[in-house]
Amino acid sequence: MSMMMRLCGVGGFMIVGLTATVVPPSRARAEPVRQRVLDEIDVRGDDACSIIRVSFNFPVRYMSHFPLEKGDELRIQLQPIAVSAEDLDALFKRESLVPTDFDDRVPLREVVYEGDSPGARYLTLRFDRSVSFGAGQGPDFRSLQAGLPGPTNVGACPPERE
Repeated sequence: MSMMMRLCGVGGFMIVGLTATVVPPSRARAEPVRQRVLDEIDVRGDDACSIIRVSFNFPVRYMSHFPLEKGDELRIQLQPIAVSAEDLDALFKRESLVPTDFDDRVPLREVVYEGDSPGARYLTLRFDRSVSFGAGQGPDFRSLQAGLPGPTNVGACPPERE
């Protein structure tokens, strides 16, 4: 073994040893990636009906929504089903997602998770104008959905079940 290799090997061990003693183990660990309740917003549809699906990082259950059929704000009460220890802190906070790249058929302005409301948790969808809607459970218990009738539909547009 050459002298250079032996020196690098010894120096490498010393740097690792110094790093381990200088940085306490609790600070060396990375924070969990999650600690957020909302995962993503997905909007699909056509001129007849659009579906807004809001996905969560843990299972949730749809409880109720208000108003029932029309408004510029839709407030959905939800109940978390199973929350991991790393997501528990986020459960009691407020967070929002601002949608991008949606057209006039879905005038969605903001989606807000309200974990700081006393006694209940809510998902609030805010629209740029008053719209008709239906709301319900997503197909996978990790999402809630809202259905909005499009310009060619005069009837209701219930949230789709897959």
